[in-house]
Amino acid sequence: MNDLRRFEDWPYRLEAFLEQAADRSFACGAFDCVLMACAAVEAMTGQDFGVPFRGQYDDAAGAQAIIDRDYEGALDRAVTQFLGAPLPGVKKAQRGDVVMFRTAEGPALGVVDMSGMRFAAIAPSGLIRLPLRAALQAWRV
Repeated sequence: MNDLRRFEDWPYRLEAFLEQAADRSFACGAFDCVLMACAAVEAMTGQDFGVPFRGQYDDAAGAQAIIDRDYEGALDRAVTQFLGAPLPGVKKAQRGDVVMFRTAEGPALGVVDMSGMRFAAIAPSGLIRLPLRAALQAWRV
């Protein structure tokens, strides 16, 4: 388990963040799946895990180079470094938790939305919501 503490009003903060995210465009290195998940965690806790990533790359190859160099080539290792061990199963994920899912381009991150049944993620097409069952792993925030 991690030692993050959510703000008392975290549900409102998460909902406001997701509403704002719906108006933002995907931008590799500025607002992509990793940085969106980091920003959601920051909105709920005040802890900014995006510092090692933000502005450090501008394409998928650059992002992968950071993952390769600092996290043994695995996105889930990066998330585990910041949030602790993954939950024992995706079904344990709750509102605000970070999830990893597979895309045609590789693994990506999202955040369980206020329904608790879906997660939100930023994609080149904009903010998407997928059923929680599409997630491969989850981490408690």
